[in-house]
This record gives sequence, C-alpha cells and structure tokens, in this order.
Amino acid sequence: MNPGDFVGNLPQSPNGSYPAVKFFELEAEDGVILSAAVWNMQNRMAVELSASHERFGVDWSSWSKDSELEKLEWLKSCLNSAGTPVGNYKFGTVSANFDPKSGFSSAWLSYGTKQSAATDSLNCARR
Repeated sequence: MNPGDFVGNLPQSPNGSYPAVKFFELEAEDGVILSAAVWNMQNRMAVELSASHERFGVDWSSWSKDSELEKLEWLKSCLNSAGTPVGNYKFGTVSANFDPKSGFSSAWLSYGTKQSAATDSLNCARR
C-alpha cells in the first residue's frame, strides 16, 4: 500500500492552476477533533493535520501560545502512536511544527516525486 492509497484520486482544478483539496474530520478518543486537508499538487500529495478542542482554545479570544504548543505535542503524540513519528521516510516527510508568525500548530505528511517550494516555504506549519 502506498501512503496516498487511503485518499484515492483527488482531481486538479479544471485548468490545473491550483491543487484540489478534500477535508476529513475524525473524533479522537479524548474528544479532540482531528481535521485533515488533503492537497493534490500534480506529482505530489500533502496531508495537513490540525486538532481542535476547548483545551487548545476555541477562538482568538481564548488563543494562547501555551495552548498551541499543547496542540503541537498532541499532534506529535498522535503521529507517534500511528507509527509515523516526525522524520524523513522513503515515501516523503512527516513534520509537526508551531509557526510563531501565524500562531498555528499543525502536522504535515507530504509525499510524491515533486518537491513544492510553496510547501517548503510554509515550513510545514502554516495553513
């Protein structure tokens, strides 16, 4: 099984100028909602993971750096328990970061044959 088999074939935009996106949400055992955005970028696929729960803050009025860092640790724990900790693999890269500029934590699984400058510049942490 290839890493992309679980998402199937995602279409490109009609003219191929931007990636098609598919969203999924799952509820974890601890009540955290895990959101996944699957990006299809020609020869490359990326899955962005984020988590939402009251303990991470529900809006900007309850946002804090500490809660975002807690979210980051939750995402890393999720990746570890799935057997894919942060690192480089034959299929691509698994990363999890906090971006201080956007104030957002997320994890990325990216794979395929074509490296994307846009994803690299995102530092695997921004939406």
